Amino acid sequence: MLNSRGPRSLDLGAIRWLMPYFGRARGAWALAAVATVIASVTEPLVPAMLKPLLDRGFQQDSIPLWMVPASLPARALLVTATGLLEFIGAVGLLVPQARPAAAYGLMALLVAMFPANVHAARQRLAIAGRGAMPVVWRLPLQVFWIAALWWVRSSTPSL
Repeated sequence: MLNSRGPRSLDLGAIRWLMPYFGRARGAWALAAVATVIASVTEPLVPAMLKPLLDRGFQQDSIPLWMVPASLPARALLVTATGLLEFIGAVGLLVPQARPAAAYGLMALLVAMFPANVHAARQRLAIAGRGAMPVVWRLPLQVFWIAALWWVRSSTPSL
């Protein structure tokens, strides 16, 4: 809506009028609006990210088994299992009754997978054409994700 002050000024009266309907979940609605904007802006990147996969297809050695230390048995099974556990954990975070267990499981998975990240960094392995993240950066990132999961495990949505 435009007001009488000119074509460049926006009338926020409509937004103020709607605020009581959001109740206590204003922060959640604002977060949803920001997430929607981010998703809309990044959506054109999805085809660009999928193009190499679609052009070259799934290849025999396309699973990053090199990231798992060679001393571990059944490396392909480990990569598959961790991927499934990550997916199950992510879905579990969406279910309020399963949220604490999912958060604890994902925290354990982050700790269990950290040696593979250290191995990739020490060996200077390439991931998607770029070098693995150095341990100096990876460790604080792991701590951040564990702290975020610790916070999420006990949070209740205000929606």
